[in-house]
Amino acid sequence: MRSLSLMLALFATHLPCVTPSSFAEEVVSRVMSNERATLYMGGTPAGEQTLRVEKTSLPSDGSTPTKEGYLFVSTAHLQILAMGVVIPLDVNTECVTNDDFSVHSFDFNMESAGTQISMSAHVEDETLSLQLTSAGSVSRQEISLAEGPVFTPEAIYMAMSREGLEVGTQKSFRVYDPMSTSLDTITGVVLKKDSIYFGGKPVDTYLLTLDFKGFQQKAWIDTDGVCYQEESEVAGQNFVALRTLDDGTTVDRSVTDDAPTSDSGSDLLLSSYIPVNKPLKNSSEIRRLVVALRNVDADDIPWCPPHLSQYTPSADLVQSVTADVFAEIRSISFEAMKPQVQIQHVHSLEWLKKYQECLAPSILIQSEDPAIQRKAREIVGTLTDEWEKALRIADWIHKNLSQEYRVTIPSAVEILQALKGDCNEHSTLFAALCRAVSLPTKICSGVVYLDGSFGYHAWNEVLLPLPDGTEVWMPFDTTFHQKTVDATHIKLAEGGMDEQTLLVRVIGKLTLEVLEYGYE
Repeated sequence: MRSLSLMLALFATHLPCVTPSSFAEEVVSRVMSNERATLYMGGTPAGEQTLRVEKTSLPSDGSTPTKEGYLFVSTAHLQILAMGVVIPLDVNTECVTNDDFSVHSFDFNMESAGTQISMSAHVEDETLSLQLTSAGSVSRQEISLAEGPVFTPEAIYMAMSREGLEVGTQKSFRVYDPMSTSLDTITGVVLKKDSIYFGGKPVDTYLLTLDFKGFQQKAWIDTDGVCYQEESEVAGQNFVALRTLDDGTTVDRSVTDDAPTSDSGSDLLLSSYIPVNKPLKNSSEIRRLVVALRNVDADDIPWCPPHLSQYTPSADLVQSVTADVFAEIRSISFEAMKPQVQIQHVHSLEWLKKYQECLAPSILIQSEDPAIQRKAREIVGTLTDEWEKALRIADWIHKNLSQEYRVTIPSAVEILQALKGDCNEHSTLFAALCRAVSLPTKICSGVVYLDGSFGYHAWNEVLLPLPDGTEVWMPFDTTFHQKTVDATHIKLAEGGMDEQTLLVRVIGKLTLEVLEYGYE
């Protein structure tokens, strides 16, 4: 089932409850004493975060005058409950910003259960240059900043308060999030003045909302920009960060009020499951499924092609069911589609250009890495048939990757070394190995039926040739070892972590009603 890394990326982007937001030097000097926040998930303590901010001099080659900027040093320690198991997560970030709080450079490190991934970045000539280190391998990516500077999440309150906080003010900032490897926009709005109690005393604050890819967070900051409280919802769980002093003084708030009412308690993975109105017998054999998707519309779904947005239900169904989106999913039979004879597929330059995005390596799908290349060649051996290559890789992954829930950023080279993980790891390594032998491959994200409910999941599609000269995007689920993927796989997004994080628009909101299903 779906790894926690997606959901963690969504709320970890917004963790900096302790970020000061005044542009004045006296505020910066004050926070050099360190700030701390206590973190709660569903009313249960989940960890803490610290942040130190200080003025610094930007690196210079000596040919230009030294410029002043800021250094943000952030640490976060989380204990995540998933399927009854507590998984530790440590995130450390050091970011040097320019005087306007835009990123100059940063170093990011994430460690969970012995797995470590690091990323460094610097900005030069309107380009953000990224370097990710995983399992001893280095992958790189460059992102154009021609549209404007990029900011670190820790500095958003500072950037918003440069010109003062006024009710009704709205400001947007482009932010790069290492956990989701995505560049997108955070929009902040000052809603109103509000009072909050800290250590039994009232504090005048401003209530802000922040929106990142549809994920919303509330924050209470005072006129100096110090944040006292943050709230957001993750998979139906209330996530709270409260400013806490070394002597224990904190916000007067009963976090037990946030305790979930479901049987899943504060288990992040279990609470993301979607109940369904009827059980599906032998779900792995289902070949046609019609469902109503509620509490979302087509604009909420990152990948909403005709099979979701243009399905036309029968008139009596429309009259009896109120839904925002109807979906009809049909399985593609591997056995029926696979040609009986081998096809020698010659890849033209036009074909390579058309499918470049699904053939090229990325910062997390390192298909050009020597270890990935060696393993891919070892798996396929002398095979020339592309269908057999894909099947051989799928079988190898299912046999060699042990099932384990992980809280990490799925990196193909690290997965190949660790040989363990859940659906994110299976789909990421499958994509890397297939691309290494020139098979265009996508990562698909959505929901799948299992044990009485739908859960978030990831699988793949591979472009394979047909005898008539056309091609088909053939689904593979290496986690469930399905070469004919059942129709309960409802695709909602496709692409890397940056695209998968768009699912935040539906996680915790989406409900499903099964209307029809069949086995043929």
